[in-house]
Amino acid sequence: MENPLGVVSLSAFKKSEIYIFIILFVLAFILRFFSFFPSIIDHDESTYLVIGNEITKGKILYTDVTDIKPVGIFYITAAFIKIFGRSIFGFRLFVTAVITITSFLLYKTKLHLGHTRNVALASSIIYIFFLSVWAFYGISVNTEHFFNFFTALALYILFSCRGNWRFLLAGFVIGLGFLIKVIVIFDLMAIFLFFLISDFIDKELTPRRFGLYFLSFVLFLVPFGIVNLAFYLSGHFQDFCQINYKAFGNYSQNKAVISFIIFILDFFLRFLPISIFCFWSFFKNYPLKHIIIREKLLIGIWFVFCIISAYIPGKLFAHYLIPLMLPMSLLAGNFFSKNITKPSIIKMILNKKMGYLLLGVIIIINILLQKKDLYDKKDCPRSVARYLTGTLNKGDILYTGNAQQILYFLLDISPPTRYIHSSLIFTQEHNKTLGINEEEELRIILNKKPRFILVRDSRSAYSLINALNNNYVLEKYFTDCHVRIFRLIDPKGQAQATGD
Repeated sequence: MENPLGVVSLSAFKKSEIYIFIILFVLAFILRFFSFFPSIIDHDESTYLVIGNEITKGKILYTDVTDIKPVGIFYITAAFIKIFGRSIFGFRLFVTAVITITSFLLYKTKLHLGHTRNVALASSIIYIFFLSVWAFYGISVNTEHFFNFFTALALYILFSCRGNWRFLLAGFVIGLGFLIKVIVIFDLMAIFLFFLISDFIDKELTPRRFGLYFLSFVLFLVPFGIVNLAFYLSGHFQDFCQINYKAFGNYSQNKAVISFIIFILDFFLRFLPISIFCFWSFFKNYPLKHIIIREKLLIGIWFVFCIISAYIPGKLFAHYLIPLMLPMSLLAGNFFSKNITKPSIIKMILNKKMGYLLLGVIIIINILLQKKDLYDKKDCPRSVARYLTGTLNKGDILYTGNAQQILYFLLDISPPTRYIHSSLIFTQEHNKTLGINEEEELRIILNKKPRFILVRDSRSAYSLINALNNNYVLEKYFTDCHVRIFRLIDPKGQAQATGD
C-alpha cells in the first residue's frame, strides 16, 4: 500500500543518514590520507601522544609529565592508546572520525534549523575542507578538533530538542570541551548571548528564563569541578593548580593589533572561496522564512567571540582559528541555497555536472600537494628512531633535548623530565610561565645520566651543548635532519659500548 502522506519511514531515514555519514568520512579520509603517515606534523600532537602513552604506564599528569594544557586532550589520547595501541596512523584516523562526526552534527543541525539537505550537506563538507587543506589550520592534530566536537554537539542538542533541559545539557556538554581547552567558554558565551538577545527581542526574557541560562553556566563548570576534586583527593592538586591556574596567569602575551589583523586576513585568503561563500551569505538578503532562528544573529555573535578568543592569547598560531570554522561552515553552506541570489557565472559553475567536476579537481590537487608536503619529505624522527633502536639497551635513558619529543613515543621510552615539549625548558616565555630554571632542570636531567642526548641545530642548542661539558661525545650527526646524537662517556673515559 502506498503512503498517501509521503512520509519517509524511520528505517529509510536512518539508512539515508548512514549514507551521508559514510560519504563525509570517505571525503575526510581521502583529503587527509597522506597526513596519516609522517611521524610529526606539529609538535603539540607529539606532546599529546607522549604524555598519553606515559599515563597508560601509570604516570601522573602534571606531576610526572606535564604541558600547558587542561586534562582533556591527554586522557583522550591515553584512552585511545589503551584501546587501540601506539599507532600514529591510527590516532590520526581516529581524529578523522571525530572531524566526520562533528561535520555530521553540523549537517543535522542545519536540517533542524529548516534548511534543505543540499545546504546542510554543503555546510558539513565545507567544515571537512576547512580542516583538511593547510597543515597547521587543521591537518595537524590539536585540541580544537576535539572541543569543536563538543560545541557542535551542544548546538545540535539546542536546536534538535525541545524543553528547558536542553539548555542544561548543552551547558554540561560544552563544559566537557572546557576540559580540553579553556577558550571553549567563548563558544558558550556566544551561543547563550544569542538566546538572551533573541528572548529580549521576542519579549520572553523573564527572570525564570535568565535563571535557566545561569544554571546552564553552573552545569558548564561541573566537569571542571569534578576534575579539581579528583586531583585534590589523589594528592596532586598542587601540581594541577600550577598548570590550570598559575601558569595561565603567568602566560606572556604580545597583542600586536596590526599583526593580528594581517593574521586574520591571511586566514580568509587561504580559504577562498569558502570565505566568499560565508560573507556573501551573511550580507546578502534572501527569503528564508522557514528557518526557525535568527541564524545570521547567531553566526555574527559567534564569529566575533571566536575572533576575540583567537586574539586574547597574543599568539598567531594557526590552530587558534579552528573554532572560527564552525560558525563559518554553518553559514557558508547557505550559499548553495536556491533562495540566495548569485551571479550568473557562479550559477553556471555550481550546476551539478560542473560543480562535481570542480570539486573533484580540488580534491585531486589537495591530495597531490599534501603528498608532496607531508608524505614525500624525509621522516627525520623515524630515521633517528631506527638508528637508536639498534643501539639502545634495555634500561637506557634517552633525553631528546631540543629535538623532536615524538621519539619517546616511537621508541616507547619514558622521558627523564616531566617537561615533554622541549620549548618548556628552552623558551624564555615558557620558563617564566612555569617558573622553570633552565640550568637547574638540565642539571637534574644530566644527573640521571641519560645514555643518549639529542641536540637539534637551533639557538637553544648552545645552552644544551654547554651543559654536556666533557661527559658526552658526539655519536652521530644526521645532516638532513640537523640532529646530533651525543653518547655518555663512562668513568674510564670511553664512550659506552653499543649493543649487548
